[in-house]
Order: sequence, then structure tokens, then C-alpha cells
Amino acid sequence: MPKPKVAIAKGKNVEQIVEKSLSLISGIEKVVRPGDIVLVKPNLTAVWPGMNPGVVTNARIVRSVIRLAKRAKAGEVIIGEGSGGADTEEAYEISGIKGVAREFGVRLLDFNREESVEVTRPEWTVLKKSG
Repeated sequence: MPKPKVAIAKGKNVEQIVEKSLSLISGIEKVVRPGDIVLVKPNLTAVWPGMNPGVVTNARIVRSVIRLAKRAKAGEVIIGEGSGGADTEEAYEISGIKGVAREFGVRLLDFNREESVEVTRPEWTVLKKSG
């Protein structure tokens, strides 16, 4: 299995930082092919008005990832989360991600309310079925 890659980019423009960090790990085109369905999974485990930066994924980062996925000609982009520390719909609203979804016309999924589908792959060696 290939080793995970990590990229660190600095700057003031969030979109440029996201694009630079992805370019450091071969670019979004390496993982998003024309027509692909892309799931953007932010971290929204707890949200409240005036929350500290870094507690959840910033909506500007989600916006940047969606723009890059669309530039790579993704067929559909979906934002999905199942908050463990807050109501997911409220988290989407307070974080600003709901507005980003409206801006780009992408669907929002609440994993706590969606139907689960079991998927297995013979090459998986780390993820095992529980229960």
C-alpha cells in the first residue's frame, strides 16, 4: 500500500493555499477524473456561533475544494458529514457550508440520516467488518 502524502502550504489566500497543497501531492487531476462523483467530507463535529477557527473545517476550504473538483470536470460534487457533536443540518448552517452548497448547487448529505450501504473489496486489508 502506498504511503500517505502530506503537504503543507502557507499564505493568506485560502484558495491558493488549497490549490498549492494539492499540487504538492500531484494535483487534484491525479484523483478526480472527468465525470467522477466527488464527495467533500468536512469535519463538523461541533459547531456554535463564534466558534474558534480550526475546530471545524472552514467553509472557505470546502469552497476551494469544490472549485478545484469542478475545474477537474467532476461529474457531481456532494458535501457529506455526520456530525457527532452537533446536529448536522445546524452544523452546515452555522459553519457556512450550507451557503457554499447553495452557491455551487451541490447536494448536502447527513450521514446520520442516510441509508447505509455495505461495501467490500477483496484487496482491503485494514478495514474489517464489525459485528
